[in-house]
Formats: sequence, C-alpha cells, structure tokens
Amino acid sequence: MRFLLISDTHIGNPCPGYHPQTPLDDPEPLFKALGTLIRQRGVDFICHAGDIIDNGSREQMRIAAEIFRTLPCPTFAVPGNHDLMFPESAKWMTEELPELFPCGTTDYYLIRDGIRFDFLTSNWNEKPAFWDGVSLDSNFQQKQYAVLEDGPQDLPRILITHSPACGVPVKQSGLKQIFHAPPMTFEKDIFRLAKEKNISLILCGHNHLNLSVKKSGIKAVTVSALREMPFEFKFFEIANGKLSMSTCSLSEMTGIRLPYDFNKTYIQGRICDRAFDCRFRKISF
Repeated sequence: MRFLLISDTHIGNPCPGYHPQTPLDDPEPLFKALGTLIRQRGVDFICHAGDIIDNGSREQMRIAAEIFRTLPCPTFAVPGNHDLMFPESAKWMTEELPELFPCGTTDYYLIRDGIRFDFLTSNWNEKPAFWDGVSLDSNFQQKQYAVLEDGPQDLPRILITHSPACGVPVKQSGLKQIFHAPPMTFEKDIFRLAKEKNISLILCGHNHLNLSVKKSGIKAVTVSALREMPFEFKFFEIANGKLSMSTCSLSEMTGIRLPYDFNKTYIQGRICDRAFDCRFRKISF
C-alpha cells in the first residue's frame, strides 16, 4: 500500500497569512505534477491533514473540489482551522467536498488493506469544528471518542488530525524553546488515545514544517505546506510488515523556484524528520 500525506494547501488565497517559506500563488501546477507522480509511483490514495482551503467558505470549497477531482487517486481529509471559519463550515465541507469526506462527516474511519485510518477533527476552542480566527487551544471533544470506539479494534491504526501532536524540539529549530507546541493537555490526550487504541502512527499538519518524533513507542509526523517552496509532501509505503516514509519535493518536477529563507531551513527538518523505515506492528513501532 502506498499513500501520500499533504497539508496546508490553503486553496483560494494567493498568499496565505502564515507562510514560513514563500507560497506559490496558483497551486494548480503543483497538483498537475502531483498527479503525474501518483501515476508513476502507483499511489493508492492521499491523506490531507487539513487547511485544505483558506477561509472556510463554500466558494473556496468548490474551487478545491475541482482541483482534487483532477487527481488520479482518492483524497481523504480532515479539516484544519482555516477550513472551519464559519459555524457551518464542517457541514459545508461534507456537502461540497464529498469525495474528501466519504462518510459524510469530518470524524470517521476507513480501512485499507487491513489497516485502519482514523480521521479526527482538531477543535480550537470549546465550540466543536469552528475556529474564531484567534484561539488555538487544540482539543478533541468527548463525542469524538465514539469514532475511535466504533468498528474493528484489532487492526493496526493510523490517526490523522490537523493539530500537531507535539512541538518542534530545540534540536531541530535552533531556537531557545520548543516551537509551535499544542497545549500540553492536547499532547497528553492524543498520545494517551494512541496508546489505548493501538495507534502506531499520528499524521498531522498545521505547523508548516517536517517533523518526526517518537514518544512511548508512537511515531508522530507533521508535513510542511504543499504550497510553500520547495513544495514538499510525504510518501508512505507499507509492505511485508515494514513501513517506510520519505519526503518528496515538487520543485524539481515543476521547475518552479521561489525565494527561500535560509534562516528557516529547520522547516525542511533533520534527516530523521524526512525519512525513516521501521517495522509496522499492531502494538507500536
């Protein structure tokens, strides 16, 4: 099984507000190149870790729907904070992007080749599935746990959500303190859930950078923004009891070069953030 992890496409805004590296104003060339790579590598599906669009509107959702329909494999997604800027945004996403939310809800699970993929919406305040543009108090709410309880419980599991499971370590960023960390309550909660529910791998976005950490035997990965130079994403392959991850760039495929901030090379991550191979077992890595 082969799948991609992408995030933070921010479709609908030529220049998204937060962009540690230069964003491409028109994402369509990137999706065209992505489609070519999908065919070449035999990719089965894409996981999108959120911020599909930029302002949570139906108009941007419709633009995104047209773009994703050009790809030769299905995309399954969770919403990010920018996708949820209206109280009705989560409902609109299931209506305007039904292929990305195939169960008609933004919290769901899918089973592919004997592996369970759990997609859970990150909430940003006390109101579920809504971002007020300010609060970043990421959390899961009690009713979402029912999704994790539903269906088969004895399969290997991968969790996809928008909020990072943990912050960027000083060893990666070179900064004086942990960077872009979620609330400690969220970090404790997501790793607790992973341990209880046999989740070996957590896939996230939001921080626009490549990160891979291991905690209590559970691997947590974030991916940089597809829209930002050098237009990277993750390629996963699971076969013969082994999982491998590599980081790929569309800059070479497209020939697109944009200004790059070399003071922020930590965005691309360390060697360990960009690739790994490990055994994929039912309990942990």
